[in-house]
Amino acid sequence: MPNDEKPFLISTPPPGPATSPAVEETHDEPVVDTGTFITLPPGIVDSGTLRVSAPRVERVPTPAAEPGEIVFFPVVPGIPVARIVAEPDAGETRVAPKAPATATWRIILPRSGQIVPITGALYIGRNPARTAERQDAELLAVDDPAKSLSKTHALLEVEGDVLWVHDLDSTNGIYIVEPDASVVDVEPGRRAAVPAGAELELGEYIVRVEHGFDA
Repeated sequence: MPNDEKPFLISTPPPGPATSPAVEETHDEPVVDTGTFITLPPGIVDSGTLRVSAPRVERVPTPAAEPGEIVFFPVVPGIPVARIVAEPDAGETRVAPKAPATATWRIILPRSGQIVPITGALYIGRNPARTAERQDAELLAVDDPAKSLSKTHALLEVEGDVLWVHDLDSTNGIYIVEPDASVVDVEPGRRAAVPAGAELELGEYIVRVEHGFDA
C-alpha cells in the first residue's frame, strides 16, 4: 500500500553511504629507552623532551686489602674495579755520608776561657793592627791588665795543617811551652811551628793551643 494511505507509518530511510565504525582515540604513552637521553639538534627547543633517570649502576664490592698492601681503586661507573697492588720496596734505606770533619786550630784565652778558632791568619795584641804582610788577617784585641802584651804582639797563621807564630818585634817576646815542657824562644822576624797542646807565653799573657776536628 502506498505511504499516503497510511500516514502514521514512517518509511525506512533509504540506505546511505556506509560509515566506518567510530575510532576510539587513544593516547599511548611514549616509549622511553632508559639507556638513552633524548636530545634535539642545537637551536631547537622541545619542551616535551622527557628527562629520563640515569641507568642503574650495579655496585661492585671493593676487595679487601691484605696486610702490607697498598691498593688503589679507580672509580668508573659500570666497570669492575681493577686491583692494583704497589710493589714492595725491597731495597734498604741508604744513609747519606756525612761531610768530612774539618781539622781546625784554636786558642783558649785565660780567665774568660773564650775559644778563638784560627782558620787563616790572626793578629793578637792589646790593640792590634794589620801589617803589610797579611792584610787579610783577623784582629783579636785582648784585655791584659798587666800590659805585658804589645799592641800588635804576634801573628798566628795556618798553612796546610801547621800553626805558625810570628813575633812582631814585641817588647816581652814569645815563648812556646811544648807538651813535654820544653820551651822554644821565638826569634823576632822568624816564625816557629806550634804543636797541639802547647802554651803560648805572650809576655805574661798565656794562651793554650788546641787542634781538633769540627763535626
